[in-house]
Amino acid sequence: AMKDDKDEEKARVRHAAEIFKQCQAHLKKAQASKGEEAAAEHQICKDILTEAIALRPSHVQYFQARGRCLLALQQYQLARDDFSNCIRLDPENARHYGQRGLCYRRMGRMQEARQDYNDALKKEKDQSEGSQRQAAEYHFERALVYIDLELYDEAIVGFGQALDKRLASAYKAHFQRGICYRKVNKLAESIENLKQAINLEPNSADAHNHLGLSYVEQGDFQQAKKCFSSAIEQDSCARYFNNRGLASYHIAAAGGPPSQYEEAITDFSSALEAEPDNASFYFNRGNARFQLGRYSEAQGDYTRASDLEPGSATYLHHQGLAHQGLGSVRQAIAMYEEALRHHEDHHPSRFHLGLMYHVDGQYKLALEALNMIPVDEALHEARGLVYRDMGDYERALQDFDDVVQLEPEQGQHRYNRGVVLHLMGQEQDAIQDLTRAIELGSVGAAVYSERGLAWRALGNMAQATIDLTAAIEADATHTSYLSHRAQCLFEQGLYDRAEADLSRALQLDGNDPELLYKRGITLYAQRRYAESIADLKAALRGKAPEGHEADIHYHLGVSYANLGKHALAVPHYDEALDAAPDRPHYLHERAKSLQAAGHHEQAIRDFTRVIEAQ
Repeated sequence: AMKDDKDEEKARVRHAAEIFKQCQAHLKKAQASKGEEAAAEHQICKDILTEAIALRPSHVQYFQARGRCLLALQQYQLARDDFSNCIRLDPENARHYGQRGLCYRRMGRMQEARQDYNDALKKEKDQSEGSQRQAAEYHFERALVYIDLELYDEAIVGFGQALDKRLASAYKAHFQRGICYRKVNKLAESIENLKQAINLEPNSADAHNHLGLSYVEQGDFQQAKKCFSSAIEQDSCARYFNNRGLASYHIAAAGGPPSQYEEAITDFSSALEAEPDNASFYFNRGNARFQLGRYSEAQGDYTRASDLEPGSATYLHHQGLAHQGLGSVRQAIAMYEEALRHHEDHHPSRFHLGLMYHVDGQYKLALEALNMIPVDEALHEARGLVYRDMGDYERALQDFDDVVQLEPEQGQHRYNRGVVLHLMGQEQDAIQDLTRAIELGSVGAAVYSERGLAWRALGNMAQATIDLTAAIEADATHTSYLSHRAQCLFEQGLYDRAEADLSRALQLDGNDPELLYKRGITLYAQRRYAESIADLKAALRGKAPEGHEADIHYHLGVSYANLGKHALAVPHYDEALDAAPDRPHYLHERAKSLQAAGHHEQAIRDFTRVIEAQ
């Protein structure tokens, strides 16, 4: 009976060996093919090996082979069970631990994977070259586990150990180590490793791309762009086009030529051709178009990004910015409100909502929005401007004081505070702030103009004229600068120069009633009555300048009187007195014209009222 058992055992072993041989033929086919074909061969092998294991349940080699087939079929749990059987039957063999570690890694169970690789390295004691190469693989695999655990420093050490033990693919270790160095912000080492990877595999698009990403972190966008171009040469995939587009965008944003924005747009468009449903590609292209002032196109891109990722506060916010760029204040407000509905702590949207309410003249709502965001430099500035426009100068001053303390070297803040001090009548303090603003590099027309007005308020017309001249030189298109300088010249009795400024301003805006009124008065001062009448009448044709109606009619009356046309003068004095009944000199001039026109009784009535008023 024992002999029969032995014979039977031999037959089983022989049969198992025969079918294992068949299995190896299928394995070779599987290795030579891809995809479904390979999977089919692995499936056949798995079934054959299951039969072999039934014949010899304690034969390690069969479990080992089936485990590898299951790994190839991505059946990680079953593969893990086979390698566990290998370890049970052959506990000193490092390879079983390494392969089970791989199963755990694929299953996302990193702690168990790490433990298996630790054990594999303990068991791999042999100093032969083959064993050392095998140990190198375990170091490499364990380092990948460290990456998944976000233990980048340990991963870096692991890749180093793999390289020391002559890892078969040194490229992989340099590549992964380069990425890890970037994760721990050691950019020089990252760049060095990725360059070594490229030396080993010059055609690796992935390595060129990652080298580019490390240059991006370093802020070297020119080098990054070259790397992304090399990646695209090897593989024109959407991600690489997008990365190159971002590099061009940053080159332009850092003060490079605006044509870099155009290049960015071209690359983002290429990325979108390959991946038409990628919201972030639309967003990036929108940003480049926005920077070029192409707000409508940017709006289209942001809308597309929003459609693909509804509820993204960032995309909605940028739609608001595009509306803002187009001057569509109400639409911008609607977008910022929409962004806040999805994400109520989205401070950029709340801040811009405040700015837009301000522009829209809704000061109370502007303050409500601004008071809900964390206090910083931008908030103080924005809120101070709202208070200023509301006429709440004390509160505006408080915000500008705070912002000047936060950023004492920012000329813009000194300017804003100077404006409020001027509005409060604190001219010396205003001049001090505006002078400091100019010293700090804020040399725009508005700063000189504002300081000129403060000098004028102090009665220093010469100094005011110098500053207003500087404002006009900085921006000759602003009629108010010319008008203010004309006022200073007028007050110094320099009527012809004042008239020249007002004529220049009227060339820019021929229908401005304020300018026509001022030039009319200047011509009157030069005794050019007919020309004065023409300007003053033109000023009345539009909407008469606020608060000046009485003065215009009075000067029309006096001009007609000086031309001896008293009958035409009287109706203007009537209008002047209707608008300002409490001015005795108006009555006095009307009395003189009434007398000259032969209306003696009315003249006496006016003279009597003048005497009573004194």
